[in-house]
Amino acid sequence: MSISFGGLATGLDTTSLVEQLMAAERQPITRLENDKTYFNARSAALSQFEGMLEGFLSKIDKLDSEESLQAKKATLGSEDFFSVTAESDAAAGNYQVEVVDLAQVQKSVSLGVADKAAQNFGLGSLTLTVGESDPVAITIDADNNSLEGIMAAINEADAGVTASIINDGTDNPYRLVLTGEDIATGFTLGTDLPTFNGDVAGLTVGGYADQAAKLFGGGAISLSTGHHITLSSASNSLDDIRAAINAETATTGVSATVEDDGNGGFRLALAGGTIDSTALTGGSGYEAPSLTTTQNAQQAHIRVDGIDIYSDSNTLDEAISGISLDLAKAETGTVTSLNVKLDEDAIKNQIKSFVSSYNNVLSFVSSQSKTEEKGAGILVGDAGLNNIKRRLQSMLTTPIDGSITSLSQLGMESQNDGTLVIDDATLTEAIQQDLAGVTKLLAGDDSTEGIATRFKNYLEDITDDTDGLFSGRRDSISSNVKRIEKSIERMEMRLEKREQTLYDQFNALEQLVSVMNAQSDYIGKQMTALENLWSYNK
Repeated sequence: MSISFGGLATGLDTTSLVEQLMAAERQPITRLENDKTYFNARSAALSQFEGMLEGFLSKIDKLDSEESLQAKKATLGSEDFFSVTAESDAAAGNYQVEVVDLAQVQKSVSLGVADKAAQNFGLGSLTLTVGESDPVAITIDADNNSLEGIMAAINEADAGVTASIINDGTDNPYRLVLTGEDIATGFTLGTDLPTFNGDVAGLTVGGYADQAAKLFGGGAISLSTGHHITLSSASNSLDDIRAAINAETATTGVSATVEDDGNGGFRLALAGGTIDSTALTGGSGYEAPSLTTTQNAQQAHIRVDGIDIYSDSNTLDEAISGISLDLAKAETGTVTSLNVKLDEDAIKNQIKSFVSSYNNVLSFVSSQSKTEEKGAGILVGDAGLNNIKRRLQSMLTTPIDGSITSLSQLGMESQNDGTLVIDDATLTEAIQQDLAGVTKLLAGDDSTEGIATRFKNYLEDITDDTDGLFSGRRDSISSNVKRIEKSIERMEMRLEKREQTLYDQFNALEQLVSVMNAQSDYIGKQMTALENLWSYNK
């Protein structure tokens, strides 16, 4: 828009005139905006109503279930030893439950080592046997002869045992922990890894990764010739032991070499005699993992009314029909009472929730009608809403075959406004005296469609996202709103040009009047000059 200084020549309030003219021309847009507001309000109201129907449907889902209408309640004398869940088919009664043992897996732990990454174990194999399964051989070589390497090798074997490392905070803190995967299935770990201290029988067998590594302790080596070799250093390698033997060859007649053991490691080879025994101490080489069992594998063991029951899980679903027990603590000799009975409160609450949701739906429909006390709602006169109301009322009062034929026998009564009230005493009596009849009335059976089933099928149809009543209405409203928005956009563009045109026209008028005023002033001045001249000549 160009800059204008309205009224300088004409005295007109140009801006006010243009604004008034544009306000008049914006009336169609105002009407369109009102239409858009109306459609959006209808859309919001329909969404609100659809949400009520979907909430109603969620309540009906439970009533359309025999399991929900025959819910059981389990009460424990103590919650210290187990928790309980009761299904609808649980047999009512009193039970005495004793938790003797919890189901658990085997846990075993090794002695500690100073460095979990140090490759200070000998070479060879571990043999893991789990339950009745065939033994699994696990190779320990120069790549994995650390505690971390052994842990990884056991886990990679996937033999039914999981390995981990803990730190117990001592001087040799790193300990291998093996945990069984299956409850009540034990395991053992065998090994042929060589040792570095004590009677090191493997010196001439092999399994040592580095002939120069000082992993052996000091002490005495007894030869078959009756001689003894003393290793005076506290730490020795294969090379050191060989050198010590060869230093005494002149006396003992025994010589030694270090050779490949054929399996990736090294060993001593002796000529002229053999090693009878050794007594080495203080070596830094790690002994083969030796496990101590800290937790034995065992089944869960409970007694129900004195009957012993065992399980491979701490969750027992079949010990008592329809009852699930989750064991938490065992204590032989301590008995916990378990009472199972019909959960009348839960059943009544479901039926009362149905009544409450039904009333909410009818109240919403009624709120759209005009009364003496209030104006009409945005959906007044909507045939769809009134059809839904009539259909719900019809399904509510249609009887079924059975010992209980209508909702009135459950204590429900219709009010003048169509909403329901329910008598708790009548409902309680019906549940206690004829639960099967209540169930058939609401959920039906193989030959009869229950009232809740009728409601459910109808509400699922009208709230369907694709083919439901509200889906089509949402699409129609959305289409109208988009059409209005496009019309407003086009009109706004036209009015913007119209406003500019008006300002241009008023500016041109100002310029014309300004020129005319200037000419008038000039002519006036000329006339005054002539008048003065005339007076002078006289």
